[in-house]
Amino acid sequence: MHKKFISLIIALGSLAVTNTKVFAQEQFNTEYDILYEINPNGETKVTQNITIENKLKDVIAKNYSLSINQMNIYDIKASNDKEVLDSEITQDQKSASIKVIFEDEIIGEGRKNKFKIEFKSKDIATKVGEVWNINFPNIQLSESTKEYTVTLKVPASFGPEIFIAPQADETKKENNFSIYKFYKNTVENMGITASFGKYQTLNFQLKYQLENTSNFTAYQEVAIPSDIKDMQNVAYTDFSPKPEFLKKDQDGNLIGTYKINPKQNLNITVTGSARILGKQINPSFGGEFEDLQKDLIKKYTNDDKFWEVTDSKILEISKNLFNKDISVSENAKLAYNYVTKNLKYNFDIVKNDFIPRSGAAKALSTEGRWGCMEFTDSFIALTRAMGIPSREINGYAFATDNKATPISINLKGGDLLHSWAEFFDPNFGWIPVDPTWGATSGVDYFTKLDTNHFAFVIKGIDSESPLPAGAYRTDNFKDKLISVDFAQISTEKEFKESLIVEQAISLNPLKTLKGLRNYKISNNGHVVLYNLNEEENFILPGESINIYMPKTPHELSYKDFNNVQKSLNLSIPESDITYGSEFVSLLIPLFLSLLTCMSFYLLIIRPMVLRK
Repeated sequence: MHKKFISLIIALGSLAVTNTKVFAQEQFNTEYDILYEINPNGETKVTQNITIENKLKDVIAKNYSLSINQMNIYDIKASNDKEVLDSEITQDQKSASIKVIFEDEIIGEGRKNKFKIEFKSKDIATKVGEVWNINFPNIQLSESTKEYTVTLKVPASFGPEIFIAPQADETKKENNFSIYKFYKNTVENMGITASFGKYQTLNFQLKYQLENTSNFTAYQEVAIPSDIKDMQNVAYTDFSPKPEFLKKDQDGNLIGTYKINPKQNLNITVTGSARILGKQINPSFGGEFEDLQKDLIKKYTNDDKFWEVTDSKILEISKNLFNKDISVSENAKLAYNYVTKNLKYNFDIVKNDFIPRSGAAKALSTEGRWGCMEFTDSFIALTRAMGIPSREINGYAFATDNKATPISINLKGGDLLHSWAEFFDPNFGWIPVDPTWGATSGVDYFTKLDTNHFAFVIKGIDSESPLPAGAYRTDNFKDKLISVDFAQISTEKEFKESLIVEQAISLNPLKTLKGLRNYKISNNGHVVLYNLNEEENFILPGESINIYMPKTPHELSYKDFNNVQKSLNLSIPESDITYGSEFVSLLIPLFLSLLTCMSFYLLIIRPMVLRK
């Protein structure tokens, strides 16, 4: 019998798994059962169980090659049920090539050669700050791959799941491990990414440089990173100097107003910590278009300078993408997929001294390479044209790989920012997405965003304002204005909510007559609290507000950044309650009324009488 000896080669790249064949594809079927078992210290043991099935009676596989790039592996071994197999291994710090030699000749149609390759690596699971990140490359399978199963075992010590994408076909908990199983249809042409932990904690110090060149006193506003529901919770430990006042704009940004004397400069420093959370969605469970709030549609589907919603090309693309029979999120994903597949990223853009912003219309109609702003603008313009509310976010992003997760907003002075987007679904609320990193990494940044994105500002009403931290500069790019890093020690006290309640004099007699007392509520912590006493308000760190409550209140209700209802039990000592305050509150207005009447008499009525 004439035998054909075939070498099987599989290459595992940094972003993709590809089958490189020196044989006709129809000659073999392959099956893979791969186990990734992660230890509490982050070391991963990988076991690849491989089956090669002959489809022809006169073909024999003599060896099998596995190439691994961008990963340091060790303790490499190949074996079958009988013995350890001979292997030829060549490797350096970030790549390895394993060639498994088959001594036994497995001949005959339908015969199977079963073996396994084992190795270990510390590059699959990495801890960044307080979060464990797990990343597998894209898996591109050939038609000869009949079965492909991936099992991921994650130790319970990693903490709760923040997200995992794609979502596993099967999950269970067993012996202090969370076990996720993925089948071929789920992982084909996709990578697997996951994060575990409660949240990522960052420390930040942001500097703002303001200048008043006029001869008059001026007031200038700056945008300060603020709470975003389901995304981030910010604790402010220091404002130097403190603003004249703080407010929330229509997009939810915290805006500080500063007074600047004529011909003066003002340097501002804001210091604090931020907890970054992850949120994962299933687009098929998204809401319907008829459930979108009319005020959101009015505010966040408009045409703007860089979001040219009425541009003919954008209208054409959005019309072709839109599907009225699927959810808002599924339609937004169509726009995301279009942007990630059709726009090319310019990896050299950060080298430029000035980076012009081109907008969505130019990026979607012109051949070229673009930065993160154009990816974001294009997604926003397309979704708005589809009737989906969407906005832009500028902020800081931790990039561990300049190719997979590039940063392209160069503010000079060493400051680099990133841009991404968010859209609104009536079932999920605002959902952040990163089409730039989705295009450059091949990782799903639509159904979930990692915990490496720290938002500085949200732009929805205007595509150009407010400016993010780092853009307020007068020193000709001498110093860095942005300092953000992972917290190295516990920041629990910074995020602890603390309120002080004191009785205050009432100047509202109607409230007093209703049996209510005036109380001064002071925020003694570092985080913003919302809806105190179920009213439309918020209280900033170090500030106080006055609230009328029953004479002997038992609790004070409020909400945290995530809209979770909480309460503070009140136990005001009798010694701290001034029971005569009710009478004072009635006498003060009466006294003021009498004073007004007396002044009116002395200044107007009496002089008129004397003249007569």
